[in-house]
Amino acid sequence: MKFSKYNIVEETEKALVIFNPLYSNYVKITTDADIKKFNNLLETKIFDIADPMVKALYQRNYIIDKEIDEYEVALNKVNEYVKGFDKKCTLLLYVTEQCNFRCIYCPEDHVNKRFSEENWDSLYRHIEKNVRNGQYEFVRISFFGGEPLLETSSILKFLDRLELLKNEYPEVVFKHEMTTNGYLLTPEIYDKLTRYNVKHYQITIDGFADVHNKTRPLVNGGGTWERIIENLKYINTKDDNVTINFRANISPLNQDSIQEFMDWSMQTFDNKKFTFSAVTVIANTENVPEELATDYQSKEYQEIDTFMNHSNRGFSKEEVKPLKLLGFSCRYATKNFYTITTDGYISKCGEAAFGLTEVVGKLLPDGDFEFFDNYIDWTEGFEIEACKDCNVYPLCGARSCLYKKVHSDEQGRMDCSFMQEHKQMIGKYIRDGLLG
Repeated sequence: MKFSKYNIVEETEKALVIFNPLYSNYVKITTDADIKKFNNLLETKIFDIADPMVKALYQRNYIIDKEIDEYEVALNKVNEYVKGFDKKCTLLLYVTEQCNFRCIYCPEDHVNKRFSEENWDSLYRHIEKNVRNGQYEFVRISFFGGEPLLETSSILKFLDRLELLKNEYPEVVFKHEMTTNGYLLTPEIYDKLTRYNVKHYQITIDGFADVHNKTRPLVNGGGTWERIIENLKYINTKDDNVTINFRANISPLNQDSIQEFMDWSMQTFDNKKFTFSAVTVIANTENVPEELATDYQSKEYQEIDTFMNHSNRGFSKEEVKPLKLLGFSCRYATKNFYTITTDGYISKCGEAAFGLTEVVGKLLPDGDFEFFDNYIDWTEGFEIEACKDCNVYPLCGARSCLYKKVHSDEQGRMDCSFMQEHKQMIGKYIRDGLLG
């Protein structure tokens, strides 16, 4: 027998947790005597199946038979999981590059480019063709921008066409989502979108009005908080299976007050409908002032993240989401997940959608996708030799960051360094989510 190579062990003053991402299970050891006994097993690796602890760990795959090649088991699981998305289509659309806000940390340039009528038609043909030939059994459109609701008329017209297709093929699931600032998500527009199966929204609110109106003002400098909250209070009254994720962008301007706002929000908005998350402001373009950037490893952010994880309303709290199989993988590493830019170019990276060096194809008038020579770099060659002995492989499947994979050099895969950063987060998820 041997210990599973995928065991991840975290110990605090409260308990010791053994988490195994390959089998998606964990066990807590809480007594000092049992913790000492387990640590002795780790050191000696002498296993007696008659011992109750060894037997229990063996039955749950923390200890396994010596001849088992766990990497092959993990590889097969990863491939099976990824294959399960082969008939699912998710398309993130940059429907406009313009916005009615001028957020002080926004990396975008706000140029007057929008998804053309021809592109809407071509995209519909693509979906219709693949639904009719049985290639798509699930279709999700993720409306993005800029501010997508500046193109409300075009979006509703497109969704109306999809609704007719849905009625013709009731066995196909159509379920859409939108990232919006929430200002134009009026009761009338919300009700129309809901009827067209837009079932999830991400809306960024940076705190109470005094902070939010400074970081996320209108183009003319006017405040936005009051109207967004008014819209959300209407949504809160609806029993419609829609979910809303409040997201806060953490910067020095709100890091001391965001917990109070999130606490107020959790008291104000429905537990079933609203969840909450927080990310750091990143100075990833010259448009973002360096002084607004926040390190996700900073004490301030870690305190906020711990607060989110300890609340039962945190977005990542759901089933300790990142700790599931491929929980740290890039969603673009599935067959039919693409970004489509305002110009109709296709990308396998949401973060790099506007850089023409990152596109992998083009949406054609007949609805087909024309892929370029670099497409294979983004869709093949994931596993490398180092994956075989990495204990977090089941969490990323060698798919942690497609952009860094493609842009790696002779120094080695940069996405592996990305995963190294996440290893620190994995320990935190275990401590906060499983021990907290």
